[in-house]
Amino acid sequence: MTLEEPVSQPDTGVEAEPPTPATLQTPELRYIERMRIGVRFCLLIPARSHTVERVTSIRISAKRDIEIYHLAGDERIAVAHRRLSTVPPGVTGVLLQEDGRKPRWQWHVRLAEFSAKHRADPRGSAQEIEGSWKDGFRFRTETTTAQGEVAEGGQGLRPPQVGALHSIGAHWSVFSTEPATVVMPTGTGKTETMLCAVVNYRRGPTLVAVPSDALRWQTARKFENFGKLPELGLVDPDIRNPVVGIITKEPTRSEDLDLLRGCNVVVGVMASLAGAATEPLFPEIAEAVGTLFVDEAHHVASDTWSAFRSHFSRHQIVQFTATPFRLDGKLVDGRVIFSYPLAAAQRDGYFKPIKFVSVFQIDPGKADEEMADEAIAALRADLKAGLNHLLMARCARIQRGEGLLELYRRLAPETNPVLIHSEMTEIEVAQALDALRAGRHRIVVCVNMLGEGFDLPELKVAVLHDLHKSLPVLLQFTGRFTRRSGKRIGNATVVANIADPKVSSKLERLYSESADWNQLLSEASSKAARDHAELIAFLRDSTALVPEENVEGLRISKNLLRPKFSTITYLCDEFTPKTFHEGIPDKTFVHAAWQNDAASLVYFVTRREERVRWTRSKKVADRQWDLFVLFHDEEAGLLHVNSSDKSSLHEGLASAVGATARIDGEKTFRALGGINRLIFSNIGVRKHGRRNMSFAMYTGSDVRQALTLTETTGATKSNLDGRGWEGGTVVSPGCSAKGRVWSKAQGTIPQWLRWCRPIGRKLLDPAINVDKILHNVLIPTEVKTAFPDERVLSVEWPAETLKTSDERIVLCKDGRQVPMAYCQWEHEAEASSSTRLAFRLVSARGEFNDRVELVLDAVRGYRFVGPENIRLRQGRLDVPLPDYLYDYPLVVRYVSLKELEGDLVYQQTSTAPARIEDRQLQPWDWTDVDIHVESTWKEGVERPRSVQSRMATHYVDEGFDIVFNDDDAGEAADLICMQEGDETIRLVLVHCKYSGKPDPGERIKDVVEVSSQAIRSASWRGGFDRLHRHMLTRCKMIGNGSPSRSRFIAGSAASLAQLARASRMKPIAFEILIVQPGVRRSRLTDDQAVVLGSAAAYLRQTVDVELAVVCSA
Repeated sequence: MTLEEPVSQPDTGVEAEPPTPATLQTPELRYIERMRIGVRFCLLIPARSHTVERVTSIRISAKRDIEIYHLAGDERIAVAHRRLSTVPPGVTGVLLQEDGRKPRWQWHVRLAEFSAKHRADPRGSAQEIEGSWKDGFRFRTETTTAQGEVAEGGQGLRPPQVGALHSIGAHWSVFSTEPATVVMPTGTGKTETMLCAVVNYRRGPTLVAVPSDALRWQTARKFENFGKLPELGLVDPDIRNPVVGIITKEPTRSEDLDLLRGCNVVVGVMASLAGAATEPLFPEIAEAVGTLFVDEAHHVASDTWSAFRSHFSRHQIVQFTATPFRLDGKLVDGRVIFSYPLAAAQRDGYFKPIKFVSVFQIDPGKADEEMADEAIAALRADLKAGLNHLLMARCARIQRGEGLLELYRRLAPETNPVLIHSEMTEIEVAQALDALRAGRHRIVVCVNMLGEGFDLPELKVAVLHDLHKSLPVLLQFTGRFTRRSGKRIGNATVVANIADPKVSSKLERLYSESADWNQLLSEASSKAARDHAELIAFLRDSTALVPEENVEGLRISKNLLRPKFSTITYLCDEFTPKTFHEGIPDKTFVHAAWQNDAASLVYFVTRREERVRWTRSKKVADRQWDLFVLFHDEEAGLLHVNSSDKSSLHEGLASAVGATARIDGEKTFRALGGINRLIFSNIGVRKHGRRNMSFAMYTGSDVRQALTLTETTGATKSNLDGRGWEGGTVVSPGCSAKGRVWSKAQGTIPQWLRWCRPIGRKLLDPAINVDKILHNVLIPTEVKTAFPDERVLSVEWPAETLKTSDERIVLCKDGRQVPMAYCQWEHEAEASSSTRLAFRLVSARGEFNDRVELVLDAVRGYRFVGPENIRLRQGRLDVPLPDYLYDYPLVVRYVSLKELEGDLVYQQTSTAPARIEDRQLQPWDWTDVDIHVESTWKEGVERPRSVQSRMATHYVDEGFDIVFNDDDAGEAADLICMQEGDETIRLVLVHCKYSGKPDPGERIKDVVEVSSQAIRSASWRGGFDRLHRHMLTRCKMIGNGSPSRSRFIAGSAASLAQLARASRMKPIAFEILIVQPGVRRSRLTDDQAVVLGSAAAYLRQTVDVELAVVCSA
């Protein structure tokens, strides 16, 4: 409401003496000044009740009298029922009491005086208000009873507020301009802590950045009257209130910032403050304020916000958050000066206990209604108990929210459910929230709204229709459901479907059937805060070596540095990091540098400017930026040098900090030690001639020629680049004879340190024989006339396909869609020839039974031929299957462990056949088992004497938690068996095959197919989450064997979810087992031994698993 300036005051009037009422209620008196980008206001007088000393009347026209209320302190208020054209003489205020409207001020002398003074000198007026706060704050700690309630007259600051406030003062006294982070769980009084800091420390205008519009208004209202501080006795009740500004639009010109210059506190949304249009004004915004407070500071790590905040380098900055870590993994930097753990907040009674109600429903269509039933039952029970509770149903998309709204209207029409989402206007959201507060709605369906800091304590029943899959979001959400508040507010209830396997690892224990959220949320919050603090400690221990005032223009944050993993390694006993600048080349300038003594490293950013060749102008130059990291591994006596500048080996730089000699030549290739099935994508070779030396790069099938040259002609290896297996995972090593070792990985500096250390140990290890490494490399050879004339061991999708969830890739034919999880490839030896390999694509329910052939092509090298009506879809990709296979060819693996991809065959130089070791053969007694019957089910009939049934019974009797029948096309194994132990989880993939003859014998076919299955199952190593999703997907498909059976022979989907959660804490002991009673250990043929040995060798070299074979004696 814009109030009028004083009008002329006549000196005539008629006084009367009517009966005197006891009190007069007056509304708030507020100064308001609307500006282009927002509004600033100041609460001059709060709403209050006055004792009326007497009432007189005065005539203001021939027919109209008004009453004058005489109050204490010589205050006289004229009360009118419509607006006055003039202000009666001698009154201090005019109060309008119009019919149907709330009382409001038309004019008040305090407002007129403040308005005139503030408009004349906004900055001086705000400074005068701040000066009046001196000695006005009282540190007063609340006292509680033995029951934890605040004692009579014991109001004051809560323990976390006392700790945070003292920490802020201590930090500012020592590190005045270093950003500080205060961690306080939601509901423990972060905003009041800000209020206390503003009034007690008085550091000039304070800019408060918040993440949302709702929180902006909520925060501004608290600052307007210092919130609860007067009520708690922390400030005098008559303390002058601050001038508060609210920024509602992005500032785009300098005069817009006049709003900031006349305020004590300005509140703005981060998006408006740091918007692209505002960027030119960042320095002026910083200049206009003295202190920056950031609420819900886990938002500050965005690039635009970081750029904005960088202009406050000479300001006091305090970041308040309940969750000092972000969904995107970026850091909330700043020294953590105070952290009040969630466990302490629960102990001190700031949160109500949480009851977690879990639903386990794989079918999403049924899950929503089951969760809604549970939540509505909880809400009705709370309302029946007299509690003033509301229910929030949370989901991620508006369309889904609309469906949930109809669901709740059907299940609980008496609650009048309402939907709130981000596309509603601010007014519409405010109206809906007012109706919620008034109790006109009891259920709100919320689409990613009501975010951090939102305060509606009646929300005490939560339904997570779409799970929170990150810890920050979950902690913000539950904070709203656990706040301590009024007498009619009880404990919180959270309902969730725990069948979702895609939940983040940090939340696995929370989303479980028996989860105690009160304990686990505390543990999760504390651990995440500790992890964050440790990473911040690393950055904090990194001391800047270049003073910030010397940094010209662009400021580079050390938090955002992400080096690509590479190292040039030197021998180095003594490390002198501060002398690194002596090794910097001419015309190269150190822009920023940091030293970390605890980690024994120094890292810095350089810039180099060179004239461009196409102009003589000295003003035009190329500017090159580079990152350097120098790490001294003191234990190994090595210096690792990482740099984005690959034009040099940086010997001068290494020498400047104490390095003595570079590790190069053949020793560099020791970095390839311990890598199995290594395939080189390219090899560089230096050829020595009589008068010169030439360099050649070999790729693809030419790699064989390169290795031959290095062995027979005196040529030397220059660089090698490839991929292989190490420690059960795929690695992508590269190394150069000059001494550089690299990987395709990229990460933080601490992650690079962990990568460097084992590389250094390899380089120093004389036991690593480089010639032996190269002798076992898989060499690619181009197939030109005929495919290998060998027995095919397995056929499978390429690695690029297997990396993707087998539900996300679907195969389509004649309008039918089948997930890749239900499909597999088989080799058809009888239909294959030397120039044509035949494969069959089969699916579990018979949708696919189609032949696809790989043929040699004189022009393209190779091509796949198959039905054009089969298409592969993955996201936006929708192509005919033969076209997809040309780009990503099937992997054909032979008994010799050669691998064929398209027209390239990869094989080791050493081709000695592997044989299965006798210790890997485990003869069993097959009495009462029909060994020529494989599957437990066929055509709806159970076959308890089958090979599968015998193995399933064995693992059930062994006490395995899960025994899962995955038999069908697309299987991970015939049986998937899991058992949780004290230290590990055993995961056994069991591949069964029946005997081709009634008696065990010598048939090679008895082992080829089952060995193929074992090799294909290697892709599940290290992918427990993917296997979990695969099993849930397979549960939806009953399979050909029986239309009514469950795939769980032991355990259930719920117990599988429990093991998936346990897998986050315990390592997986991975086992692969072949079961073939048709093989006799005593009569094992050479062919059988080689096939089984090849499978065993492959599993050992790639996924580091020892194959076991259950057979006959």
